Amino acid sequence: MQIESVKFGKIVDISITAIGVGSVTYHVIYSLYLIQAPLLHLNTHLALGLTLVFLSTLQKRKNRWPLIFSLVLLSLVSTGYVHHFYDDLELRAMFNTPLDLAIGIVLILLCLEATREVFGIALPILTLLAITHAFFGYHLPQPFHAMNIPWDQVISRLSIGLVGIYGELLGVSANFIFLFMVFAAVLQITGANEFFVQVGRLVGRGFRSGPAMAAVVTSAMMGSISGQAGANVLVTGSFTIPLMKKMGYRPEQAGAIESAASTGGPITPPVMGVAAFLMADITGIPYHKIIGVAVLPALLYYFGVGLYVNFQALKLNIKPLPEKINPKELILRAPLFFIPFFVIVFLFMRGFSPMYVGVWALLSAIVPSFFRRQTRPSLNKLIKGFASGAMMGAR
Repeated sequence: MQIESVKFGKIVDISITAIGVGSVTYHVIYSLYLIQAPLLHLNTHLALGLTLVFLSTLQKRKNRWPLIFSLVLLSLVSTGYVHHFYDDLELRAMFNTPLDLAIGIVLILLCLEATREVFGIALPILTLLAITHAFFGYHLPQPFHAMNIPWDQVISRLSIGLVGIYGELLGVSANFIFLFMVFAAVLQITGANEFFVQVGRLVGRGFRSGPAMAAVVTSAMMGSISGQAGANVLVTGSFTIPLMKKMGYRPEQAGAIESAASTGGPITPPVMGVAAFLMADITGIPYHKIIGVAVLPALLYYFGVGLYVNFQALKLNIKPLPEKINPKELILRAPLFFIPFFVIVFLFMRGFSPMYVGVWALLSAIVPSFFRRQTRPSLNKLIKGFASGAMMGAR
């Protein structure tokens, strides 16, 4: 029984890896060549994302495999229906057939369940309250009163009418965020994290706050090219948090400082987070202009966090970091950070789309790592990095 469980787990892992690598390959190809209509691209992205999210739950809950396989099958069937009848659905938008509406309800439930798996129960409950208000809001007094919209129109607007689920947020995920999540995952396997370690030691030796200031500086650097707080904590927190605890910070202080420093990633140019891409998509303002006006707020944010850690260091009588620096390793690994950084800035300044920039950011992170044996990732490691990035993008 245990052997069968191990085999089942390996099959699930292989499936996730294969779909993850396939997803990355698809997004790279689509960013360079328009191989299908934009809405079909969003549908493909949704199908891959739902499949990855549901399969990932099998790694934790193998005993629920019949239910999870059913969810995967429903994901493929419902998105496959949209793909096959795309032209018809566009023609009869808001005037859908009973089968269209049934598929629409399935898509809504699948997205709610995927959200619950990733973020917990709170967000799906809030979403359900909003959906319930759309159905029954016309019974409520002001200021909660809503228009009396027929139930089939509500379902259509939420899903199968090719808005709602297929709206701007899915577009931002598919066209802007996904490849940068893969990029952040690839940075971790190319040895860039050792560069951040050396920078952290260098900064820590020059400031009273030591490893806490190292967390602020390295998180700002990592956040500028990842745009994600989670990836930021994973790369920089792995060495700054233990050092902070070693130098006298309480565990909760060390975690809070790293969290605060990493949270600045989504507001730090040039990559930033989903809100910045959404802003560019909704307002039509070129992304490079948003980058320009975001520089000052990001600097002010990290200046504030830096002041806090210095005041805390004085209060706790923290000494500068006594760690040794390896100048050779610092210099040799610097291109792993600076080449992608300047590629991203240059391409954004030239007005290229975030999706196109994401592809070249990915390549500029991989290619320099092959020039040194110490940073050269194996094929297996590269595949796992792609799969991990695809999973981050799906979530």
